[in-house]
Amino acid sequence: GTLGEVRRLLAGRVSDRPRQVHRLHDLPELTLRAVRPMAAQVDGEYLGEYTELVMHAVPEAVRVAI
Repeated sequence: GTLGEVRRLLAGRVSDRPRQVHRLHDLPELTLRAVRPMAAQVDGEYLGEYTELVMHAVPEAVRVAI
């Protein structure tokens, strides 16, 4: 499943089959809620268990120089 999704993303194709995957982009904020505590990690770092996570977008937070 994951490898196929990565291939589709790299090829610029979107799956037309219904899945339990939500694709959202250009959101200023996203809140995820769970009934029971779920483990969370960012960049491989374990953050703990949460029932709610609020993520904020920071435009131009990372600049890449080539």
